[in-house]
Amino acid sequence: MLEDLRQLLQQVPNPMAMPQEIATAIVDGNCLGKRSKSTRQLTLKHLRVPLRFCVHPKTIRRRLTPSFD
Repeated sequence: MLEDLRQLLQQVPNPMAMPQEIATAIVDGNCLGKRSKSTRQLTLKHLRVPLRFCVHPKTIRRRLTPSFD
């Protein structure tokens, strides 16, 4: 999965890419070189959680920055 994520980030370098654009690149564009559409859909399903943090870096900052209220 880590290799897939690395390859995806190379194929879709836009840090502001929308989730639908990424899904299209994986499933329809086959940017990861998977053999079948069902394998591409399964890969997308497995990458959804890591992709949330890649697409929304502020989410990581909010979760990792301690609150000093």
